[in-house]
Amino acid sequence: MLLKLYCLGAALALMPLPTQPLGPQQETLFPYISRDITNTTFPFDLNVTTNSDVVLVKCPNFRYSHISNDSFTPNFEVFISGSTYSPSDNSFAWVPLLKSKTGSTYLKCGRINLEDVGNPYYDWIFNVIWQNVTSNQGFFKRGRNIGDISPQHSKCNSDGSRLKIFGIKREGGFTFIDNPQSLLFSFANQTFYYFKKPSEDEKTKEPCGILQIYSDNPKIKLPKHESTSDIQEPNKTRVIKLTISDPQIIDVVLDMGGNINYYRGEKIILEKMKYVKGELQVIENSKTIITSNFSINGYEIVKLTYYAPYDDRDVEITERYYFAPSSSDHIINEKAVEYFKNDTSSNPNCPLFYLNIGYLYKFKHNVTEKDYSDSVLVDTINEISSKTESHIFFKGIGDPHLIIRCLYKTPDGSITTITEFVDMDKIAANNEKIRLENLENEKNKNKTEQLKYDEFKRKIENQEMGVKKSQKETEEIKKKLLETNKSLFKKLSDKVGERNAYILAAGFILLILIILTVLMVILYKKWLSPFIIMLKQKRKYPNVYVFWKNLTSQPFDSYCQAIKEKKYLSNKVLNQIVVKKMEGGEEVDAGVSHLFDKTLVKCYRRFPRKIKAHYIYTDIEKRKYILSDVSL
Repeated sequence: MLLKLYCLGAALALMPLPTQPLGPQQETLFPYISRDITNTTFPFDLNVTTNSDVVLVKCPNFRYSHISNDSFTPNFEVFISGSTYSPSDNSFAWVPLLKSKTGSTYLKCGRINLEDVGNPYYDWIFNVIWQNVTSNQGFFKRGRNIGDISPQHSKCNSDGSRLKIFGIKREGGFTFIDNPQSLLFSFANQTFYYFKKPSEDEKTKEPCGILQIYSDNPKIKLPKHESTSDIQEPNKTRVIKLTISDPQIIDVVLDMGGNINYYRGEKIILEKMKYVKGELQVIENSKTIITSNFSINGYEIVKLTYYAPYDDRDVEITERYYFAPSSSDHIINEKAVEYFKNDTSSNPNCPLFYLNIGYLYKFKHNVTEKDYSDSVLVDTINEISSKTESHIFFKGIGDPHLIIRCLYKTPDGSITTITEFVDMDKIAANNEKIRLENLENEKNKNKTEQLKYDEFKRKIENQEMGVKKSQKETEEIKKKLLETNKSLFKKLSDKVGERNAYILAAGFILLILIILTVLMVILYKKWLSPFIIMLKQKRKYPNVYVFWKNLTSQPFDSYCQAIKEKKYLSNKVLNQIVVKKMEGGEEVDAGVSHLFDKTLVKCYRRFPRKIKAHYIYTDIEKRKYILSDVSL
C-alpha cells in the first residue's frame, strides 16, 4: 500500500497542473449520479450487455470534482499503476472489470469527501449487472505470439491508434498495453482485450475484439525424475523406479524447448490409472486439476494431460508415468493377519489388484501354486472358497497358520505379496485342546504326585515311627545311662531329697575322715613310727644292721649252729653262774644268774621281735656284739 501511495504521489508531482482549478464535473462526466449524494446513492447499478467477461467502467479519478469544495480519493486496490487508462486531466479513469460468477460485480472506485456539516464521505460503488448477447459476436480469436501482439484486431473497425488494449496478468488483474510490439512477460493463454477509445459520456465500454495467444506445444516433464525414467512398451509409459514407497510430492512442468515459464501455472489434468490384463485403464472419478505438482501414495500409475492452445482448437499432450518398485520382481512381506471365520472380510484372500499397478495372475496357497484368471470359474479351483469384485478368498487348512502368496503382473515385471493368515478360531480351539490336555496331564500328574506323596507320607510315617521308637529306645538308654552315670549323691538326692543327701554325704564324709584318721594313727603307730625309729637307729648303728643283715641272710640252720659255737658266745654265757636255792631243806638249782645286768639297754618295745634284754659285748679284737634274748 505504501508503494502504491508513493507511485501515486510521484505521478501527481510530475503531472502538469492546470492553470485554473477545475469546476464541478458531475453534469459532464457522471450526470447519472445525483448531485446530492446521500446514503442511498451507492451502490449505483450499471447494466452491460456483452458476451465478454471483461468491460471498462468509468470511475472518478483524484482530480474529479463532484460539487464545489469536495475531493475524491481513488481506491488503490483498483487504481493500480499501469492497470487503468485515464485522460490527461486525471478527472476520471477507465477501469477494467472482470465478470464474477454471480452475474453482478461490485466495483469500488474510491471515496467522495464532501465539505458539508460533519464533513461526510461516501464510498463510490458501482453494481455492474451483466447481460449476455443472444447472437454470437465472434470477436474472439487466437494468435501465435510470444513477444508481441498486433495493435489491431480484425473485429475492430478502427486503426491501431484509436484502440486501447488491456491484457490479463498471470498473477491476476490487468495491465494496460501501451506498446503492443513489446510484451515483457507473455504466457500461454494470455488474453488481450481490444477497446475502441471510449468517450467521456459513456458509462461502460465493451471490447470489440479479444485475442488469446499461444506458442509451440510444450512437453510434460517431471524435473527430478526425467533422467531416470524409461519408456515401457507397448503402453508408452514412463517407468520411474522408487527407492521408497512412502507418500511424496512430484513436481511437474510444461517445457517449451527449455522455457518452463511460458506455460507455468497452466492447468494439467491428472488421472489415476490401473493395470488390467496388460492394458492401462483410467480409474473413474479420479480426475484432478494440478498446476505445478501432485502427490503419490507409494506405487501408482498416473496420466497427465495438457490441452495446449492452437488456433481454433486445443492439442492434447499426454504422458503416463508408472511409479514402480526398485525391483522388477518385487517381494513384499505383509504383516500377519489374525481373523475369525465369521469375519469374512479378513479371511485368507488375495486382492484382484495390487495398488492399481498390477493384476492377480497367480497365487500360492501354502505349498500349492496355481495360475489365476477371471475367465476361470472359481468353483474349479479347490483352494478358493469365494470371490467378490475385489478379492478372492481361500479355504483354510488344518494348521491355523496359512501362508498366502499373491503374484501380480505389473507393467515392468511382477509384485509378490506374502501374508500369513492366522485362524484365531483354530488357535482358540487348539489352545482349549492344549488347555484340556494340560489339565488332564496336570490331573494325572497331580494324581501321580498324590500317590508319590502318599507313599512318601507312609515312608515318612514309618520313618517317624521308627524314629520315635529309636528316640524312645534312645531315651530309655539315655535314661539308663543317666541313671548309671548318676553320682551316688544324685541317686541319694533322688531317694531322700537333696537336703538330706547333703546331710548324709557330709556325715559319710565325716565318717570316712574319722576312719582314715584312725587308720592313719594306727598305721603311724604300728608301722610308720617304728620304721622311722629304725631308720634313725640304722643311721646311728649301721654295723649292727649290717651284722644283722649278714646273719639273717644265711640259712637258719647255719644261724642256729653258729650261735652255739663258743667263739660266738660271750663270757657271760660261757661262765654262767648256777643259782641254787633251798627247797625243802635241799639245795636245788634255781637257774642261772641273769645274763643281763646294768649294761642292758632297753629295746623299743614295739620292735617286731620281742627282745627281752640285750647287752653290748666287746671281744679281744675290740669288736662289739649285741647279745639278746629274742623270742620268735
